[in-house]
Amino acid sequence: IIGDPYYRDNEYKTLPIFYDDCIFERTFVPENTLLMADKILLRFYGIDTMSKVYLNGELILTTDNMFREYTCDITELMHKESNMLSVRIASPCNHIAKKNSEVPLWGVGSTMAGYPHIRKAHYMFG
Repeated sequence: IIGDPYYRDNEYKTLPIFYDDCIFERTFVPENTLLMADKILLRFYGIDTMSKVYLNGELILTTDNMFREYTCDITELMHKESNMLSVRIASPCNHIAKKNSEVPLWGVGSTMAGYPHIRKAHYMFG
């Protein structure tokens, strides 16, 4: 819960949380019609850059590019009862800091150093 990051200096007030990883989890029970399908696909339209996605504890996707759509075949992993979907997003700020300490890259001065190391819009770094 943060203030509008585009209002005044709220972006700078929220900067410390940019270095935290995030976990989004959801438990769900599929409808019977879904379970009868020949193939069950899970599609992500806007998952953020550095992530790992798990379904019922199994790694189904690793991402490193915010500009992609991802589709996973989860037919064999679906349970008739409860399922747990977990999306673990790693801090892109920690990633670019580490990569930039190894290989410094030139970038726009008004953003975080090292942002060219990943496929993420550079305006998202300040």
